[in-house]
Amino acid sequence: MKIKRFLPLLLVLALTGCGTQPEPSQPSAAATEAPAVQETEALTETLAETDAPTEAPTEAPTEAPTEAPTEPPTEAADLQEIAYRFIKDELIQMYGLSDLQPYLAIDWQAGSPTCGELAPPTSTQGIISAVVEDFSGDGVPELLVISSKDYRFDLDFYRITDDTCLMIGGYSIEGGRSVDNVPKISFKNGKVIVENEYMILPGCSHYGNSVTVLSTTDGCVETLCELSGYRSPGTIALHVEDSNGTDATAMGPEDDNDHPDIEQAAMQCLQDAGLDPVSAHAGWSEELDLSYGVFPKIDGTMLLFDTTADSDSNVQFHDHTGLREKLQ
Repeated sequence: MKIKRFLPLLLVLALTGCGTQPEPSQPSAAATEAPAVQETEALTETLAETDAPTEAPTEAPTEAPTEAPTEPPTEAADLQEIAYRFIKDELIQMYGLSDLQPYLAIDWQAGSPTCGELAPPTSTQGIISAVVEDFSGDGVPELLVISSKDYRFDLDFYRITDDTCLMIGGYSIEGGRSVDNVPKISFKNGKVIVENEYMILPGCSHYGNSVTVLSTTDGCVETLCELSGYRSPGTIALHVEDSNGTDATAMGPEDDNDHPDIEQAAMQCLQDAGLDPVSAHAGWSEELDLSYGVFPKIDGTMLLFDTTADSDSNVQFHDHTGLREKLQ
C-alpha cells in the first residue's frame, strides 16, 4: 500500500527533474544582439567612410571672360595695310613721293628751231599712284606702284607677304631727253591697261601711241597684248603682238588706211586679253588712233593715273588711286 501511494509522487518528481535540466548552452538573445549591433555599427561607419564623397577639389580660378572681340579684319584689309605700310616705310624713303605739281614738259623756245626740247620733270619725281588689286586672277591681291623716275614711268608689281612686299616684276614706259610720253594707266578684269602717246623731239614729226595689257601670271609680269602704231613723214605702221604667238606688222604709205586684217588682229588681241574692246574706226586723228584709223575703245575701266597738258605744254600728273589719303 505504501508503494502505490508514493509512485505518482516519484513520477512527478522525475518529470519535474527533466523539466529543470539545463539545455545545451546557446547564446541568449541579449548576448547575440549586442555583437550584431556592434558589427552593424562598425560596418555602417566603414561604408559611411568609403561612400562619403571626398572633398571636392577647388577649381582653378578662370580668367574673367573678356568682351567678345570685334569681327577680325578681312585678309584683303590686312594685305592692304601691309602694302601701304611698305610704301610709306620703304618705297617713299627710296624714291620719294611725287608732289603732282604741273611742270613744263616741252620748252618750245629751246633746242631745234622747228621743235622744242624736253624739260626735265624734276618736280614730279617719285611715287605717283599705287593700288592693291588681284592682277593674277587667283583671288589674292597684289600691289602695283606707279612712279616717275627721270623721263621714265615705271610700273612695279609686288606680291604681298605676311609682313612686307616682294617684287614680282615691272614694266617701263621708256623715255629720255628726246621722247615726250603722255601715259594713261587703268585697270579692268584683273588686267592693267597702259596707254601711251608719244612724240619724238627734235622735229616733232615722228609720233605714235601704244596699248599694252599686263597681268601677273605664274609669279611674273606677263604682257598679254601689245599694240603700237606710229606715223612719220610718208609712213604709217601698226604692230600687234600677243601672248598666243601672234606677231604681225603692217606698214605702208601715210594715206594707206585699208588693212582690215591687221585691224582685226589688233581687236582680237584685246579680246583675248579679256577686255572686250569696241572698235571706233572713224579715221585717223593724232590723239586717238593706232595708225590705220584703229582706235580700240575699252569701256568700264578704273582709272589709276593720267596726265593733262595745257596749250603751253604745262603737264600735270593725276593720281586716281587716293594714295596720299591712304598713307595717312
